[in-house]
Amino acid sequence: MDDSGLRASSLSAAFAVFSVRVRGRRSAGSRSRRLPGVTRRAGGGRSRESWRRRTMADADHRVILNVGGIRHETYKATLKKIPATRLSRLTEALANYDPILNEYFFDRHPGVFAQILNYYRTGKLHYPTDVCGPLFEEELEFWGLDANQARSNCRSTSRTLLYLSSSSSSSL
Repeated sequence: MDDSGLRASSLSAAFAVFSVRVRGRRSAGSRSRRLPGVTRRAGGGRSRESWRRRTMADADHRVILNVGGIRHETYKATLKKIPATRLSRLTEALANYDPILNEYFFDRHPGVFAQILNYYRTGKLHYPTDVCGPLFEEELEFWGLDANQARSNCRSTSRTLLYLSSSSSSSL
């Protein structure tokens, strides 16, 4: 048998061993890992129906917000953390809800919205350094948030940075 025939038979033997192990025949020393919260059928496999039900239930609690072409996904409960705001009052009856895509569309600044969504998640509102103060405050007003809730240290830092960058460019 030439060298290439020997390699081919070795490869097919290795593949046969591999496929036997992949199909679930384990050696006596191997342990089976169980994923938390995953139910198993009598045959040892995961319950696809159980997984599908959990996934569908989780999807019922999530919301997709398309802001300026950038899709953000969060939980409905997150948006309820700050009451009496535009995001806390989302319903599928709104004109900006697309039932085909299952998302809400807002033609607003997506970078600023990332900070706003982070505020819902963490309870801390930070002024972004790459956006001017009036634009950020206009976005806050649109979403129904109070600009006075922003952390004062972030506000002074970003305005100082904006002032420094504009004064240094004028001296050049």
